[in-house]
Amino acid sequence: MGNNKNNDDASSAPRLRKSKPRFKEKVESFLTGLSEKNSLLDKLYYSSEESFDDATGYDDGTKQFFMKDNDGEHIPIKMEGLKELWKQSGKPDIGSGAFENRAFYMPAAKRNLLFKLFGRDYINAGDHFGVGADKNDIISELAHGLRYQDPKEHGYKSRRDMLRESDKLREQVPLGGQADRDLYHTEGNEEHSTHSVTEPIMRDWLKDNFSYSEKSEKEIRDLKARNLRGGKEFINEDGSPSTVRMRNEKIEDEWVAFPTLFHNEKDGWLDLGKDEQVWDAYEYAKNEDEVFYFGDDSTAASNFAHGDWKPTMEEKFINSIKD
Repeated sequence: MGNNKNNDDASSAPRLRKSKPRFKEKVESFLTGLSEKNSLLDKLYYSSEESFDDATGYDDGTKQFFMKDNDGEHIPIKMEGLKELWKQSGKPDIGSGAFENRAFYMPAAKRNLLFKLFGRDYINAGDHFGVGADKNDIISELAHGLRYQDPKEHGYKSRRDMLRESDKLREQVPLGGQADRDLYHTEGNEEHSTHSVTEPIMRDWLKDNFSYSEKSEKEIRDLKARNLRGGKEFINEDGSPSTVRMRNEKIEDEWVAFPTLFHNEKDGWLDLGKDEQVWDAYEYAKNEDEVFYFGDDSTAASNFAHGDWKPTMEEKFINSIKD
């Protein structure tokens, strides 16, 4: 079981999406893999990944773009970050320049019956300078996609309920005009929640995990480990609390560290810390995207499993001052 990650940053960054890939996403990944191995299929099947690569220049070797952060500054972001965000947002098709360069997100369910059953969501981004899809437009519209993958996280029973709410909103406030622009600044509607709540979180996530900054791979990895259980505590037999327990192992010639204590809202705590449960813990962690990879560095893996990701006393003091 080797590490199949494409880059260290994407695997180390905390996930924004809570749900697992849908069936259609799995089918899309399967078809994409087939088409990449067969030139004829590749000509016949245009995958969502090809759509992303063509629209963003990713396939041409584009390594970075400038993102407008929440402070209004334009900072360089690695393209791997945008692609990871696109994956977590359901891998929608990306186009540009349509409808007077207006940026919008269209779920497959709103296109037609065929698309509802077999199709993919679609994002149109502005091509404002004739150089392809605007990356900042893509981020803005991916906020809709990310919310659409996790409707229950945002107060909806299902994706269908979210779409109905959106349709009702557009019946009351058509696109264009001042009333439409006011939606983005008025709390209590989906457009405001998408672009004033979710989108800023996404931009901070890209800045924290994929900017060309002084942040090291270790800092990114430590930050992910610190946020694994969101502050929830498991009470051990001796009465002491634990939030994260880890172990390190060498699996198929690569040193890894992973948690053995898991939590979900439905079942509560799951303790897989016994030696005979190591494989179960590894598989569970892998499914939750909670495996940390160290290559052939056994010392780093061991140190990480024993807690060197935890904040130092100095860091705790600095954070207490900030708070």
